[in-house]
Amino acid sequence: MKEIWNIRRENSKSATISLNFTIKNVITSVLGTLSLFGILPAVLYCCSDSPESPMPSPAWCETKVSLSHSSSELETMDVFVFNDDLFQKLDSYQRFENMKMWNGAVASGSGGRIMTVIANSPHKKEHWYSLSSRSHLKSFSIRLEDEDIHKPVMFGECTFSPEDAGSADHEVVLKPLSAEVMLQSISCDFTGRPYVGEQLHDVKVYLTNVSAESYLLEDEDSGPSRIINAGKLYEEDLEEFRCKELIFKEIKGSIGTRTQFLDVRFRCYRNNRPEEGPGTPYTRLVIEGTIDGRTYYWPIDINRDTDIGEGIQAGHRYIYDIRITRKGSLDPDIPVRSEDFVISKLVSEWKEKEEYEVLF
Repeated sequence: MKEIWNIRRENSKSATISLNFTIKNVITSVLGTLSLFGILPAVLYCCSDSPESPMPSPAWCETKVSLSHSSSELETMDVFVFNDDLFQKLDSYQRFENMKMWNGAVASGSGGRIMTVIANSPHKKEHWYSLSSRSHLKSFSIRLEDEDIHKPVMFGECTFSPEDAGSADHEVVLKPLSAEVMLQSISCDFTGRPYVGEQLHDVKVYLTNVSAESYLLEDEDSGPSRIINAGKLYEEDLEEFRCKELIFKEIKGSIGTRTQFLDVRFRCYRNNRPEEGPGTPYTRLVIEGTIDGRTYYWPIDINRDTDIGEGIQAGHRYIYDIRITRKGSLDPDIPVRSEDFVISKLVSEWKEKEEYEVLF
């Protein structure tokens, strides 16, 4: 099963979006753009290079944008253009709420610029009005509780210089802030055990020690800023979710020797600290169920099983096929031993890269 979110969509399930930017200087009246894009008027200026022009001229430069991806997978798109200099002040901000009606244009001043795109943000446009510079983005975060499992929040940037105008194509690859953890299939085989023939009942699958908040300009090695389901499943944490299926799923029926294909998909934010410690517990995929009326747990540290197990990275997918071979733990926060089950794991990364399986 090869399903990678790559630069150009090759199948309907791909979730990476490629934006090809062609810079085109179009000097137009500011007033003609305000009602169309909802742009902050104070920052829409195209500055003249002439020393005789101390004030910016009331004009703007249009950046034509073509999408090589279905707009149906974009619910909203917030576009910020910052000056590409030491201070990186905000030049323009536009929000597009109906992608099918979008004419493919982004407005900004002329000159070197950094374009930042945030797709499917749960925040309303008023939330961004206090933003004044690119560094200010570090104080803006997205809560996992507010995400939509079908339309994840995505982030991407590109830069362009004055020399690029009218000649170069620019690409922004939107990458989800979250990672996906998928339980693809499950079965039980207790051959050789005193309880051979038993099945797993009342099955629940969920994530624990979940990183539930992501800042827009996080460092790659930053630890979780907020943990939910710490050590076990908390109903009060689930109640906060717009879509609790992001981290929790009940499985109908019983699990036996016959493999059940579930396609359970969870989401969480980056958790890639090299060692587990207070405040930085490993995120776990937990299978809960009863055998002969007693509840057992099979917690699995996500992507921590080998030398290449680097934890959870943004924009990655971790796919598990699990066969349980022994009774599990009595504590949902104590990972089970490798001999208690057989796991096939598939890791897909956003950039085209060879996939690998881990079997044990």
